[in-house]
Amino acid sequence: MKQSTRCVAIAISLAFLAGLAGTGCDVQVGGLLADIDVQLNNLVDRIQVHDPRTIVLPSPIVDRGDAVVIEDGVEVIVSIEDQLVIQDLPNLTLLGIENLTGFDMYLSYTADGVDQEVFVFDGETLLLLYPCLDAVQLWREEDYDEFGNFVQSFDLEADYFNPEDFYCGDALIITLDAFAVTASIEVIVLSR
Repeated sequence: MKQSTRCVAIAISLAFLAGLAGTGCDVQVGGLLADIDVQLNNLVDRIQVHDPRTIVLPSPIVDRGDAVVIEDGVEVIVSIEDQLVIQDLPNLTLLGIENLTGFDMYLSYTADGVDQEVFVFDGETLLLLYPCLDAVQLWREEDYDEFGNFVQSFDLEADYFNPEDFYCGDALIITLDAFAVTASIEVIVLSR
């Protein structure tokens, strides 16, 4: 297990906001999305705007025949206000992978048992919108320098389950950094 990776998951309750919007309460849906955008931007450094499926991967990944694998129907989110729909949020999981390792990262994990592989730039957070997930399990991290040279790899043992760690309608932000191996969950309710 990697000694210098900390996986911190932060579940942000979006279901509450979706409930408000659907009850006829006098709320501004655009304002709610703006609030979610502010909350997420306060939690992460930068949102990755490049879809991992369009990134030219480092040669070691390509040479062994690997690629970015994201389940069909999963949307890469680069703009909360333009891409999220409040009414749909109770049935979705917004998965964020924040990379604070000091290297670009190729991450292997499963989402509800389906293998996924993504590339996240150093200092950025990849946001992926899934149908409501039951489990996210990280299993391998590979680090690459800015020139695409392989630096190191680690087996990971980080599992997050619904409803123990997050719920449908939550944003689950998993942060990987270079300092410690810990996992903690914090729920932040986005309400006024």
